[in-house]
Amino acid sequence: MITKLNVLIKQDLNSSSLKLPVLFIDNYPFLPLLHYMIDRNTSPSKNEKLIQAWKLFLNFFLVKGNLYNSPKNILSEFIKNLYDGTIGQDGIDHSNLYWEVRNIKNANTIISEINCVFDYFLEINPNATHLNPWRKATTLEQKILTSAWYYKKNNSFFNHLIGKDDKSNNTTKKRSAHQRIPTSFDKLNNTKSFPEEIFSKLLVEGFRNRKNISNSDICKISHETHNIRDILITLLMHYGGLRISEVFHLYVTDVIPVPDDSDDSDDSDDSDDSDIALVRIFHPEYGLPPEDKSINNRKSLFKNRRDWLNKKYGLHPRNILNKDDIYYAGWKNLRLDDQQNQSITIQWFPKSAGKIFLKLWYVYLIERAKHTRLSKKHPYAFVNLEGHPYTIKSYQNARDRAFKRIDLINSTSYGTNTHSHRHAYGQRLADCHVTDKVIMKCMHHNSLKSQLIYTSPTQERVRTELDIAEKKLQEKISKYPSKVDKLSTNASYEIQSILDLENLIRE
Repeated sequence: MITKLNVLIKQDLNSSSLKLPVLFIDNYPFLPLLHYMIDRNTSPSKNEKLIQAWKLFLNFFLVKGNLYNSPKNILSEFIKNLYDGTIGQDGIDHSNLYWEVRNIKNANTIISEINCVFDYFLEINPNATHLNPWRKATTLEQKILTSAWYYKKNNSFFNHLIGKDDKSNNTTKKRSAHQRIPTSFDKLNNTKSFPEEIFSKLLVEGFRNRKNISNSDICKISHETHNIRDILITLLMHYGGLRISEVFHLYVTDVIPVPDDSDDSDDSDDSDDSDIALVRIFHPEYGLPPEDKSINNRKSLFKNRRDWLNKKYGLHPRNILNKDDIYYAGWKNLRLDDQQNQSITIQWFPKSAGKIFLKLWYVYLIERAKHTRLSKKHPYAFVNLEGHPYTIKSYQNARDRAFKRIDLINSTSYGTNTHSHRHAYGQRLADCHVTDKVIMKCMHHNSLKSQLIYTSPTQERVRTELDIAEKKLQEKISKYPSKVDKLSTNASYEIQSILDLENLIRE
């Protein structure tokens, strides 16, 4: 029986404890994998992938390992079963694993995690037998691998670091039991953005504290009627384009009011209504720590936010916690607006959302102060009723309850999951004809290609635009039939053919 437990590891008396996931086989730890994690100093996310992959492999080995006379054959069969599943055409699985057919990308990830540990085994024990050794690639395989290498190099943010040696190593050899190449498909059409027409309903009716609320004006929402905290989080994702994980790295000090320079009203200088929320998200580890008025020279005392969190509160940044920790929040490699301070700045779109956010933010801070008075001190903006840092899971549960109130389904296919708000932000920018480079800056992508998944037109939009274009062409033909030849040659031929075909059908 294979089980996973989180264990505190202490390498020697002088070292600090390290919390790592460990696989146990009948109460005995699987040490080779543990040694790999420690030696390679792998990240929590990497550890999670390793654990998942090796749990599958070890379970397979225990169930079917005695059926094969060679360890290499076991691995080859394991890989085959990953792709094809273990259930026969008759619906029976004699192994009792009941693996369904896996997505090729997912299966390839599992195989990669298995391979990298096998490579490590060989490094520490050169006499060991590698279950999936490298072999010379065939001519066709070399061509495919070379094409893949060039694509990776041209599209990598670190392409200047990829040298010729990397190419020769990666394009001339292949694993004996190799991964399958995924068939090309258009992911862009599978993405969904949150429907704009129901967003206000989600905020006003979904995140309410009372059943009967007559006023639907978001600017008049109060802490007595609504859950302001969850509304603020949702606004950051929908109108600020943040990922849900990024929201949970926000400190109270990361939100400040600034005058709206574009506000040209006569009383803009004398009214708080002209202020807009300036929201910055700092790198959870390397970002500039908040200014501490009790300390004269903060830069000399604190290297970064990781150092500041540890010394001031005894906490670790949420992105380096174990993935199964309730306070864990991931961090993606963002294109930073401020390299020196390691931060991004939210670009509200539309800008009025930043003003609404600021008004609700002031209301929320009063409530937050009440809850954090007796709790353990921390800098995080969003808290629960006990004053502790709010968690992603808690927000998702609150969001599910909000969906239930308005009879909405939380689903990726419907464009209603948390990430769909970021899609809605990108799609909104594209629909308003914002340039690709500006969208890239707003969404903090490292390349223009990264945003395609967020800005690709939906099938409905494509059909609508084509219908409009077709209508314009037909109007032009009916109005100026003698000038059809002034269109492009191919276009005129195609149009005339369609018109002739229509006439034949009518006859």
